[in-house]
Amino acid sequence: MKRTALMIASALMLGALANNTLANLRDNTTEKLREAHKVYLVTYPTGETERILVVYQGFHKRRQWQSGESASLTWKRWHPVDDRKCHWETSSWVQRKAYFLSYSGARGEIGDFEKVFETSEAQDAGPDHWYEVFYHQTCGDVRSSYLKDVNRSKHTLQQEFDTIVQKVHPQSLGFLKGKLKIVELQEQR
Repeated sequence: MKRTALMIASALMLGALANNTLANLRDNTTEKLREAHKVYLVTYPTGETERILVVYQGFHKRRQWQSGESASLTWKRWHPVDDRKCHWETSSWVQRKAYFLSYSGARGEIGDFEKVFETSEAQDAGPDHWYEVFYHQTCGDVRSSYLKDVNRSKHTLQQEFDTIVQKVHPQSLGFLKGKLKIVELQEQR
């Protein structure tokens, strides 16, 4: 009894492992959608001045992959259930960076600036269990749903980018003032 249960569990685990290794990536793209930047002349307690560039970039990432496999009842391959399933994720974020600027235009990055806003969403379509035989959905079957989610996510970032930058920019300047011990900060046009 124990031996039979162990064999069944091993077969199920190997099947799940094979299913995951057969997953195939359909799309894995990261795009920069928006960018804004501001240049500041900063004054230190010693009276020295320097220029600092603050950059905000809006990125969008999408990833789509398919797991499972189609049904086949041949002597080479015995897989009686079409268990294909399409998965996708979309994420958007605004990243900020700050740089010291030389008068020749060379940049030196100031550390500790990272993502300031992020949103993500995950979806899938297809069977959740082996017995849902008639519910398989390939990535081709759900392409329009995937593209709708991608476009909605990109549109949201495009629409919200300026609001996000306006909201976090004063905090960014406060952080820079504290980190670099800046006495005065003037925006350059």
